[in-house]
Amino acid sequence: MFGFLNLNRPRFTLIIGDDGVMLVPVRVTGMGEAVFAGARDAAGRQAVQAILAQQPQVPLTILANVTAQDARVEDLPPLNVLDRGKLARRRLRQAFADSYAAGCRLTGRRSAVLAALHQGGAVAGWLEPRAPLTTNLGLLPLESATMVTRLMPEARHGWAVLLARFATGGLRQIVTQDGRFVFSRPTPVPVHDDPRHQAAIIADTIKASLGYLSRFGLNDSAALRIGVIMDAATLAALRDKLTGSAPLLLTPQQAAVALGQNDVGEDTDGTSDILFATYVAGQGIVLPLLPPALHQRRRTAWMAYGGMRVAAGLMVIALALTGWDGSRLGYQLYANARDARAVATMKQTFLAEQQATAPDAKPLARLRAALERQRLFTETPVLPWAMVTQLATGLGDAARLVKYDWHADDSAKITLRLTDHAPDVKDRDAMLDAFKKVTNAIADALPDYVVEVTRYPFPALPQETLTNAGGEATAAPDTATADLVIRRKAP
Repeated sequence: MFGFLNLNRPRFTLIIGDDGVMLVPVRVTGMGEAVFAGARDAAGRQAVQAILAQQPQVPLTILANVTAQDARVEDLPPLNVLDRGKLARRRLRQAFADSYAAGCRLTGRRSAVLAALHQGGAVAGWLEPRAPLTTNLGLLPLESATMVTRLMPEARHGWAVLLARFATGGLRQIVTQDGRFVFSRPTPVPVHDDPRHQAAIIADTIKASLGYLSRFGLNDSAALRIGVIMDAATLAALRDKLTGSAPLLLTPQQAAVALGQNDVGEDTDGTSDILFATYVAGQGIVLPLLPPALHQRRRTAWMAYGGMRVAAGLMVIALALTGWDGSRLGYQLYANARDARAVATMKQTFLAEQQATAPDAKPLARLRAALERQRLFTETPVLPWAMVTQLATGLGDAARLVKYDWHADDSAKITLRLTDHAPDVKDRDAMLDAFKKVTNAIADALPDYVVEVTRYPFPALPQETLTNAGGEATAAPDTATADLVIRRKAP
C-alpha cells in the first residue's frame, strides 16, 4: 500500500554523514549514478535537493552515518511479550531522553536493541521537509548488521567485525555476536593517498577493537572473524599487517557480487556508500526512527490516507453487496416471469385440448350422470323394517311402542309403556321387573343388537332423581314409560 511495504518499488537512499551526503537511486527511472555532496559543498547539496524535489512521490530512506548516534543491546528479564515491549520502551526513554529521534526493537525473549540519533543537525534539514508517508529514517550500522553474516556465514556463531570506508563518514566498524548487532564505532580516516597509511590505520582500529571487545566477553582474539571492505591497494597492504588472522578482504565490487547486488560502480576510492545503500534498500528498514513531531505528522497522514481508503473499501463492499442482492432479485424476477410464461402456455394448451375433446366429453358427462342415477336407485338402502319386525316379536302383548326414532346407522331410540296384559304392577319393584322382562325379550328377539335402558319410569339408576312429572302416584303405573336404545353390535 505504501512505498516502504514494496521493496521492489523505485526509491531513493540518502546516506548522511559528518563528511557529506550521498543520494543513491534504486530502480528510479531517469536516474543513473549516485550523487555525492561534501559537507561544505552547498551547490552539490542543492543539486541533491533538486533531484528529490523533482520526484516527491518516490520513497526516501535516510541512513544516518553521523557520529552523534548510539545503538546498544539491552538485557531484559523473562517477561511476556507485552511487558517486554513496555520495559524496552521505558528503558529507551531513560537512556535517550533528550535525543532527536529514538526507537527500540525486541531481538529475543531476553534482549532488545535501543537506538537513538542524538542531534538532528543535517538529518533534520533533509527529513522534515519530506512527506511523512514517503520518508523513513534509520541508523546505517544497525540496518547493515545482517550484511556481516551474508558475507561471512560462519559469523552466525561467535564474534565478528566488519570494517568499511565511507565517503560520507570515514571508517566504520560493525560488531556482531551470533549474528546479532552488538555495537558500532566510527573512526575518522583522513584523506591520504598512501594505501600503507590507510592499512596502518585499519590495523590499529582492529587492535583497539580487540581490547574493547574483551569487556563484552571476547576472550580469544583468534575467534574474532574480521571482514574489511576497501580498495584493492589498501587491501594488499593490509594483508601484511594482519598475518596472525585470516580476514575477509573484499573490494566494494566483490562484496556486491557476494551479496547478489547489481554493479556498485567502478573501483575508485574503495568507499562503500553505494554498496550499503543498495543493500539496505533491498532489505528494508529494521528499526525506523522518527522524531516526535514527524511521528505525529505520519500518524495523522496515516489516518487520513487509511480513512479515505477504508471508506472507499466499504463503499466498494456496499456496492458489491447491493449488486449481489440486485442480481439475486433480478434472477428471482426473471424466474417468476419464466414460470408465469410456462403457466400461461400450459393453460393455453389445456384450453386447446379441452376444446378439441369437447365433442367427446359431452356423451361422457351424460354417461356419468346416468351411472350416478343408476347407483342411487340400485343401491340397497338400510331400512328399519327388519328391526321393527323383530322388535314386535320381542314386545309381545306385555308392552306397547309409544315412540320409535330410527337412524341411518341402523340404531334406534324407543319409548315403551306396559299394557294391561303385563303382570300385576301394584308397586315399584313389580314395575321394574316387568320392564326388565320386556327388555330381555327384546334383546332375545334382536340377537345382532345391543339393548340398553336409558330411563325408567321412576329413579332406578344412581344418577336419576325422583320426580312426579308423570302425575299423581296412583296414576303412575298406568302412564309410566321407559326409554331404550337399540344399536347394532360391533363386527
